[in-house]
Amino acid sequence: MSSNKRVNITIGYILNYCSIPDLVFNGSLVTNFTFLHLDSIDPNGNSGLSFFADVMFTYAIESVNNRTDILPDVHVNIARFTDCGPYNPLADLNYIGQSGGYASSKTSLDISEVYTDVIGILASEYSTTARGPGEILSQYKIPYCADSTSSLRFSNKDNYPYFWRTSIGIGTGKAIYLLLNAWKVRQAGLIFESNSDFSISYVNDVVDAFSHHDILIPSKIGIPSEYDELLVDYIYLDIVRTNARISGTEYVYILANLPLNNSGKFPHKLFRRNINNRTVLLEFDNGVIFFGSILPDPNSEESIAVANAINSAINPAISPSDLIGGNYAYDCAMMMLLGFDKLLKSLPFDAAENLGQRKLQNFMNFTLFKNLDYAGMTYNPLNLNEYGDAYMYVLNLIFIKNFLQHEVSQSIHIPSDSKSKWNNDNAE
Repeated sequence: MSSNKRVNITIGYILNYCSIPDLVFNGSLVTNFTFLHLDSIDPNGNSGLSFFADVMFTYAIESVNNRTDILPDVHVNIARFTDCGPYNPLADLNYIGQSGGYASSKTSLDISEVYTDVIGILASEYSTTARGPGEILSQYKIPYCADSTSSLRFSNKDNYPYFWRTSIGIGTGKAIYLLLNAWKVRQAGLIFESNSDFSISYVNDVVDAFSHHDILIPSKIGIPSEYDELLVDYIYLDIVRTNARISGTEYVYILANLPLNNSGKFPHKLFRRNINNRTVLLEFDNGVIFFGSILPDPNSEESIAVANAINSAINPAISPSDLIGGNYAYDCAMMMLLGFDKLLKSLPFDAAENLGQRKLQNFMNFTLFKNLDYAGMTYNPLNLNEYGDAYMYVLNLIFIKNFLQHEVSQSIHIPSDSKSKWNNDNAE
């Protein structure tokens, strides 16, 4: 602990540490994490996503530890927890969140009952995995910030009062409607991943928005994560049969996630099938549209400064583009610490020691972090809405060139403050 900081608190991370080799675990606790693991990290796999989230969480925490204006009497320690068990060599590319039982029964209980010095959680989890920890930790009144857990179920504050996130939630369905309405589109087919909590919740948000504005959904198809050619044929024939298109023979593909190929990288082309079952290459400029949270500029002064600072502790060096998406993790950590700082400064007594002893948890639901007016790396100011989601705009990217060249026709910002349903149980 720094000599001028008299109180220790501990922040926990929940990440897919099962995808990073050479780690040692005591239950779900990681005991030997080091940034020297970089040479065994795949930037396009779960190991890369977890590693760089850890990097950004830690960069934010260390920056606060070296400041005197935020938590001046408090030193923040770090505890790392896996949500998917010990190392599994298949987890890097094959893990998609199918460890909810472990995360609920082991990770959540370790944090809540064993490592009782942990007063807050920073996490980057698949939505399917996070369902249990998000609810259990709320019951224990442990604040939980997610950088990329996107299922709209977490916008339900009755079930997740201590959960909040630095990405958008409720409102994407309305944003999609507004664009289609501007184009005078009156019908659209929906395809969603039937075993993904994220996908199910988003299709429900879209259905809710469309039903309130009389947009017809002639086809709604749920598909598993693993599928075969027969299912692809069925999907295409169903779309043709129901006439779920805009005009002529062309299709527009609207996505809540950027498309990935089987190597985890952004592809140059997408595939579709024609009526004769011949595979046809569909270029990005034929109509891929992405809706999601705002993406940072990797060439901005701030992004370059962060990458340079991190490179002082990491070898080999990384580039600012490696940290795309890490802005949400950085903002999670900063907002949690700023919330704790706000709480301590609002109390009429010296409560720093109480903070580290879990005696202030009653004050720490998502509303503590709601109106910080924080100048975020993602958005400025970055605040939370009534659902605990980032209060910012839905970013709409319409591709006219290969995404790898970062060329888009326009970025349309649509407010993400619309009301919608978060129940995931009516998609299928």
